Amino acid sequence: MRFPGIDPQFFSSEKYFSEKASLIATITLFFSTPLPYYTFIRQRMSHSGKFLLMVLFIYSWVLYRSKCKNALGYLLLGISAGMLCSIRLNTGMFLLIPFLDFLVQAIRGFYERKFSELKLLGRNVLLMVVAYIVVVLPQLVAWGTILGKLLPPASHVSFTLTNIFQNILYVFVGKDWGVFITEPAWIFGLIGLAVFIKMEKRVSIIFSLCLLTSLVICSGFLNEASFGHRFILNCNIILSFGVAALIDSVKMKRKIIVTSCVSLVLIVWNYFLLLLPLLALFLSVILLSVFLRLSRARLEKSVLFLTTFCMVFFIVLDGASLGLHKGKTEGEKYFRYKQAALSSLKRGWPEKALRYLEEAGTLKIDVGDINSYDEKTLNEHLGNTLNAHAIKYYKDNKIQEAIRLFSKAIELDSGSAEIHKNLGALFYYDLKDYQKALLHFQRSLELSPNQEQAETLRGLVGVLKRSGTKDYSK
Repeated sequence: MRFPGIDPQFFSSEKYFSEKASLIATITLFFSTPLPYYTFIRQRMSHSGKFLLMVLFIYSWVLYRSKCKNALGYLLLGISAGMLCSIRLNTGMFLLIPFLDFLVQAIRGFYERKFSELKLLGRNVLLMVVAYIVVVLPQLVAWGTILGKLLPPASHVSFTLTNIFQNILYVFVGKDWGVFITEPAWIFGLIGLAVFIKMEKRVSIIFSLCLLTSLVICSGFLNEASFGHRFILNCNIILSFGVAALIDSVKMKRKIIVTSCVSLVLIVWNYFLLLLPLLALFLSVILLSVFLRLSRARLEKSVLFLTTFCMVFFIVLDGASLGLHKGKTEGEKYFRYKQAALSSLKRGWPEKALRYLEEAGTLKIDVGDINSYDEKTLNEHLGNTLNAHAIKYYKDNKIQEAIRLFSKAIELDSGSAEIHKNLGALFYYDLKDYQKALLHFQRSLELSPNQEQAETLRGLVGVLKRSGTKDYSK
């Protein structure tokens, strides 16, 4: 169901550009980016679904932005916006596209004293907002049920302003995943948006602002740089407008042949394979030729049916969500945070894991809410994983960070001889804090007297007891 996102992308582009330019731009922006990978291979991730919803959102806006009397169209716009934001929070900034457009329309209508049009516009914006709230309400209820509040935990978001200044150039021209290097179609798309200003100034400026804002947001997140910047795949439809505008602006013989060859080069550039893009290109031409045979009347009826169905579905879902809503106990929230911390550690995010554990520690828990066996098992997993990350920090000469992780690991799993031994060695060899080293070495021996390095630890304990605070670490 995700692959057909390319046909509303084509129809959106065709509203402003020629059919051939729209077709080439649509194919290019789909296959010269990682979208096929996330559509057909790694389907469990949300990126291809986000692309489809983004395309439907832009298509709804393009189709109905000038049709003030079509209330169902604005309901569809609100539905698609709500579904888009429910997938990833960073897509919410694309709501600026219709609202900036409507703001300009409202200002123009006020100065031209077209109050009847302003009234219709206000009604339509209200309908869109209501539809948006109806769609996102189940997500808010889910957050409230699981976390006790209507927003995701702050520790779930790794965005910082510092990252923007550090990573912004990397996003554009980084040696690994810079979009200008791995996906040169971005260059053509940005140039094309500048050309598009001559045709549709307002749309081009709004698109450009949203595109650049999306890149800035991407650079502000930690660990978000991956294959082709998958978190900005939702920008593809905006880039396709730029590519289509650039193609239409070219005045030369055999323009279609030349631009098709450039498109093929961009596709091969992204994948460094020849057969797969050619096959995909061939299949896409066949599929699009079928979609192009759909009459505009049938398309309009399909859109209206989809709008009505989605509104009924989400209203029923809202009722079910509110009716079945049951708040989680403090104990359940406690385990949720700890499980989230363990998941973050496994993904290589120890700092995020510590924030989850801090939030778990702020909860007031009744003893009866906790299964002691489950907590002990979970704490052992957390302790072992934190210990492994602390060792990595130590090898990178990040001593203070290593101490934080070792200390938290002991707090969670105080019965681990391995963690006590590691923290004791850090205090002994690096910080020269022999009193703390002695305490941890002794505790490690108490917990596991027959461990592999038991004799070494007994020797160190003996030396420390006899020497007091002298330096015997060398």
